[in-house]
Amino acid sequence: MSPIIEARSLTKRFGETHAPAGLDLVAESGRVTALLGPNGAGKTTFISAVATLSFLFVSSANVPVSSMPGWMQPFAANQPITVFINAVRSLMQGGTQRVGIGHTTTYWVVLTLVWSVGITLVFGAITVRKFGRQI
Repeated sequence: MSPIIEARSLTKRFGETHAPAGLDLVAESGRVTALLGPNGAGKTTFISAVATLSFLFVSSANVPVSSMPGWMQPFAANQPITVFINAVRSLMQGGTQRVGIGHTTTYWVVLTLVWSVGITLVFGAITVRKFGRQI
């Protein structure tokens, strides 16, 4: 069977504390997998990371948004990865009509640029605030 979740040497740092520290885990489809360990070992941190990462990358990159569960579709349809993928598909395959996505190629390209500028501004401001010199 192929793994549905696989982690190798996973470590999360909280200052001097590492939890989990070097976690190796393979969860296979159709099998029950348990995380056991003492308080502070990183069980909740691992589950949070897996749940968050899975949700962050929900997009139309691999499957059409319409084939996803109903509760997931609004998020997948309006996130930057889907917008970028739609722009690239329509540019590379000769337009949105051939690809089977709504709107025009210009719409997807402009929206991709807007997302890119927005993400750059937000994280640029956070970086400057975090690492800027104190005068």
